[in-house]
Amino acid sequence: MYRVRPPSGVRAGLGAARRSARFSFVKPASRVRPVNRAQAAIGAWLAVGAVAFALLPWYLSAAKTLLQSLPGVFGGADTASGLVQAALHGKWWLWIALAALIVVALGWRMEAGRAQGRLLVIGASIGLVGLLASGFAISAKGWAFEALNTSLGALPAGQSGIGLGGALTLLALLMLLGAGIARLGGFRGDGFVASAVVVCGALLALFVALPVLRALSGAFFDEATTRRSPRCGLPGLSNRCGRGLSSRAQPRSQPG
Repeated sequence: MYRVRPPSGVRAGLGAARRSARFSFVKPASRVRPVNRAQAAIGAWLAVGAVAFALLPWYLSAAKTLLQSLPGVFGGADTASGLVQAALHGKWWLWIALAALIVVALGWRMEAGRAQGRLLVIGASIGLVGLLASGFAISAKGWAFEALNTSLGALPAGQSGIGLGGALTLLALLMLLGAGIARLGGFRGDGFVASAVVVCGALLALFVALPVLRALSGAFFDEATTRRSPRCGLPGLSNRCGRGLSSRAQPRSQPG
């Protein structure tokens, strides 16, 4: 029996069709794996933030170590977690962290895409901005600024330095912010690179930009007074400027 071989042009077309069919089944699988890894990373950082908020000491205790503070995460005000601080100890501003985690969780349940990225960015931004603003505005004795105390009233309690729970929650929100930026198309969709850039930028702002700004503000603001200087016209300047100008304006005493 003789096998009828198709012409060379037909054979070439059949071979191209087979290759395209083979690669059409391979390519979607190669795309699914990075998407699944990115979704798993978002879920992992969401879990880190939730555990840190609910099960770790939010503030740094001055009298206890971390191991000594862990048994009291559901108890005292100096060792309680962020959830307990907000619910039982009057730290209502910490509900911002829970609201941010809920928004991020809603985004995590969505399919990968720009809509998910928007929710991740919105939720992480709410948590970061709210927690950082409350950290600067509220001191150990209440409001850090007299204007807030006058307009909003005195707080029932202040807050001390941030502890392990607060630090891990902020770190998780930074990583989730980077993942959201990647979902929106930033950094070519690479979540690891986006999160690394966001975290590095936050560290530079915290340990470089903030100390420099505080040092430069000493040239314009005096810690002892916030009144306007008599002649310099800048708020918070030391009264030395006014005293120096007034002393120059006084006539010199003539000798005998």
